Amino acid sequence: MKTSIFAISIMLLLVFSNFSYSQNNTDKYFLVTGTEYTFYLGETYKITGTLISTDSVYYTVNSVNGNVKFKKTEVKKILSGTEEYSGINVNERDTSVIYTLETSDGNIIDGKVVLRDSVSMFFKTLSGIELKIPLSSITSLKPTKGEVVNGKYYRQDPNQSRLFISPTARPLKSGNGYFSNNELFFPMIAFGIGDYVSAAGGMSIFPGSSDQLLYLNLKVTPVQVKNVDIAFGLLYAGLASGESGMGGIGYLVGTFGSTEAALTSGIGFGFSGEGIGENPVIMLGGELRLSNSMKFISENWIFTGKDDPSLLTFGVRFFGNKLAGDFGLIFPLVKGAFDSGFPAFPFLGFTYNFDL
Repeated sequence: MKTSIFAISIMLLLVFSNFSYSQNNTDKYFLVTGTEYTFYLGETYKITGTLISTDSVYYTVNSVNGNVKFKKTEVKKILSGTEEYSGINVNERDTSVIYTLETSDGNIIDGKVVLRDSVSMFFKTLSGIELKIPLSSITSLKPTKGEVVNGKYYRQDPNQSRLFISPTARPLKSGNGYFSNNELFFPMIAFGIGDYVSAAGGMSIFPGSSDQLLYLNLKVTPVQVKNVDIAFGLLYAGLASGESGMGGIGYLVGTFGSTEAALTSGIGFGFSGEGIGENPVIMLGGELRLSNSMKFISENWIFTGKDDPSLLTFGVRFFGNKLAGDFGLIFPLVKGAFDSGFPAFPFLGFTYNFDL
């Protein structure tokens, strides 16, 4: 039984804003839903609250007096913090939100929206270049998944829900997903459900094999507070034909820290048709940002059975807004594993993240 559960554990190790913008030509303001503004109607009357929705005629705002709906033609001026939105002006007034803008010819740009009129958007890139872009050429404009730390913008790691193979406790948010491929032969696709549940699965693609390995992962993250996420889940694997026994690992995992540096630790128990294993599997991992697009990652597995080996993994992740590539070295801590060769074997994986 121990041998069966250990083999399944090794096998699993190896396989594993709502934002809106309007292009209505009659709207001279660029506003973001979910943001607080002060709307001046006339010379003295004003409404302060969170913008809920906007269409070609009305703004709807949640204020201290409840939801208020009023015509855009009544608005004389709009303030957001210290920024004033009152049409095109020669004075630059950047917003504090960083966006990813995509144009119809395939260009993707990160930066800030300065202003817009009925024809063009005035956009400032992170390097300070100012662009005037026709609204008709903009195909997508979304808040960037990143943050500003000490005045410098850092791109968010798009693959935060995993280390190399092991899941972190961070969930995939609702409407987000990814396609990944590890070690060339283990593709997988994953989706976020309701901000708390992450579901993933795939099947191996060994050339010439008469049967393939099927693997699934379900993770639930009920605890999500600042710099602390706690999750539990199930890894499940077996031959797609069902001709041999299937099994997996039930686990509990926690991730502690920010997107700059974090520690992930977890514990799991293997199971198969023969029952639940007596010896737990312990995972200790960490991540440390090295630059705007690179992160150091370590993922280490400790099998607590008497004769079971442990595995240490160190490497790096390179990432953009949607793509992430991982390279690491796996060191088995077992006597004689590489007596006549290199003391590690490589890990290679890539992930493409998408929004539904």
